[in-house]
Amino acid sequence: MAKIITSEIAKNKKNTDTKNISGSSDFISNIKTSLDGISISGKNKKIIFANDSFAKMYGYKSSKSITGKNWKELLDFTEIKRLDNKIIPDLFSVGCWQGEIIGVKHNGHKFYQELSLSFTNDEKIIAISRDITRRKNLENMLKESELKYRSLIEDLQEGVFYVDNNGIMLYANKRCCEIFGYPLQDLIGINSFELLFDKNDIEFVMRKNRMREEGISDSYELRCCKRNGELIWCHVNGTPYYDINGNIIGSISIITDITGQKKSTEALKQSEIRFQTIFMLSVDAIGVSKNGINIYVNPAFLSLFGFENYDEILGKPETLLMTQNERKKILDYTQKRKQGQHIPASYISKGLRKDGTEFSLEVHVSSYEVEDEIYSIAIMRDITELERAQKALQESEENYRTLVNTSPDAIVVTDTNERLTLVNERAVELYGYTDTKKFRGKKYLEFVSGKDHNKLKLLTKDILKTGFVLNLEFEMLRKDGSTFPADLSASVIKDFEGKPKGVVSIIRDITTRKENELRLRKYAEDQAELNATKDKFYSIIAHDLRSPFQTLLGYSDMLRSNVENLKTEKIFGYADNIHKASTETYGLLEDLLQWTGSQTGRIKASPELIYIIEMFYSIIKTYKDTAKNKDILLYSNVIGDMYINADRNMITTILRNLVSNAIKFTYRKGNIVLDAKENEEDISISVSDTGVGIAEENINKLFRIDSTFSTKGTEKEKGTGLGLIICKEFAEKNNGTLSVISKIGEGSTFTLTLPKIKF
Repeated sequence: MAKIITSEIAKNKKNTDTKNISGSSDFISNIKTSLDGISISGKNKKIIFANDSFAKMYGYKSSKSITGKNWKELLDFTEIKRLDNKIIPDLFSVGCWQGEIIGVKHNGHKFYQELSLSFTNDEKIIAISRDITRRKNLENMLKESELKYRSLIEDLQEGVFYVDNNGIMLYANKRCCEIFGYPLQDLIGINSFELLFDKNDIEFVMRKNRMREEGISDSYELRCCKRNGELIWCHVNGTPYYDINGNIIGSISIITDITGQKKSTEALKQSEIRFQTIFMLSVDAIGVSKNGINIYVNPAFLSLFGFENYDEILGKPETLLMTQNERKKILDYTQKRKQGQHIPASYISKGLRKDGTEFSLEVHVSSYEVEDEIYSIAIMRDITELERAQKALQESEENYRTLVNTSPDAIVVTDTNERLTLVNERAVELYGYTDTKKFRGKKYLEFVSGKDHNKLKLLTKDILKTGFVLNLEFEMLRKDGSTFPADLSASVIKDFEGKPKGVVSIIRDITTRKENELRLRKYAEDQAELNATKDKFYSIIAHDLRSPFQTLLGYSDMLRSNVENLKTEKIFGYADNIHKASTETYGLLEDLLQWTGSQTGRIKASPELIYIIEMFYSIIKTYKDTAKNKDILLYSNVIGDMYINADRNMITTILRNLVSNAIKFTYRKGNIVLDAKENEEDISISVSDTGVGIAEENINKLFRIDSTFSTKGTEKEKGTGLGLIICKEFAEKNNGTLSVISKIGEGSTFTLTLPKIKF
């Protein structure tokens, strides 16, 4: 139609507007009377001409109402992108386009249309539209119907397949594929005879197919074969398969897998045989009653109640086999069975033997109804000995429970998964709980401190290998998160086959023992240190004090004996040696007095506000001459005001010792620096030198009385070995610390750290 119109317009004029179009009356008449909607647009997609069918299709009263509209105003917004990206490019590329598109009526309603586009000779666009909404709706309804039908077939619990008149498979649903074990693509196209287990059944199936060709439906059972060769029994409902004209073109079969039923029937037969065998050979008494009357019993039933032949029991009420007290209960049960009420499936009763003896009886009953008659099958067992054993076991368990709960130690039992199954009262108390139930099911690992988890895992493996472990120490974890030391012994629990089924553990709180051990260890260490202190003290008195006195006695004796014959220079030399010895001895005595004072507690810290720069100035002034004699530069690096709150005498003593030692162990031309640094929580006061340094292995000896480390200075100056020990103790009395960093050949830095003043 588009080509015809295009050709006609080309014959009229190149400029296709409404005036020129009106020149061909036949052509205009054809367009106006056309049932299809026809419009002509420019490249700007605006309509310059449309017939009434086109206007009415879009819900406009006349063609004039739609003239000037842009295509985008007439299309669904979902189609505008396709128009720009696909339809128009294809139109300009090929010269025409045809397809389906969604339009929008003047009232906003959407409709489907079939659209053809092409060009005129002067490149106007001709559009021929046809409303196909009804057809699309019918197509959608048909698709929906087909989908529902296909979904119904696919969801059936029965298999469904179609075959043609030659038995070729045309269709199979999902269940059919499952029954025969084929994927759909392998099932379609094969001959249905291939699904037969016995090929002798082919003739039988062919007869059924001929019946279908005659329009006859029927059902039958058939042995079929799964893809893997397995036999399956199928119930088949077959019916003719008609085409649209009513011709029979094959058959439709609905397949039900009845293999289970077949097996059940066979199993029922076998079950009846087995029932008879079990019934007659069972060691348990089995009796069948109808409405409370015995109708069938096995030999064990006779033996249990002390009878010799069946006539003594059959036809008699089952209540006669129970004690007088039990008969009312049995009659009540029988009555409830008749009324369809619930009764216990098993219960304990008292049986009565032929000779009148009573015994405990365990009864299991099942009932069923046949033609309004109530039948019951009862299985009975003499449990007299079992009850005695259970009573003994209960007494044993009660004794065991009493023993466990009165134990002063915690006792826990875990299964093979290390979950708690039993805990005693002491365990509840020890771990900070209030109820044993809160323990059960928890992992034992939850009650052990994290640092001992690996240890516990290794222990579990060892227990399973050796059977037990004794007296291992663990850190246990209470409910509130606190820990305590414990001594643990454990042993494997085995079942009657000798296989491990759990572990029983005994846990003893050894907090007191560990505290006592710690006190003893501390006492031993204190005693050792005290002994070392005494030994050092005696050594100092015996050696360090005696040596200077020998010097004093020697030189003083020479002066006394030869003073008249000695020259003045010699006398000054002896006097100088006596002065040096006296000074060293006085220093040693001073150190001893300070050290013993700190040891005995007579020296106590009396804190006061100390201006650090002022204290440094005092120390430098004291040792300026001594440092100058060795050409050592002694100075302070402190800038700004800093204060400490400490005992002035003790801190001064510490700094004097540190500076004195620094001068002693620094070579000539060296440097000694006093410095202080304010940190966030404390103040660090340091004395650094460029001296000989201290070997790493000797640093730990500096502050120990039992391993006093003392060497001579760079110019053979002597020390007592007690100075740094006193400094450390004075630092600690002021809540501070004394540390050292040193390197051989480079020097040392001693740092006194004291708490910062809190304003």
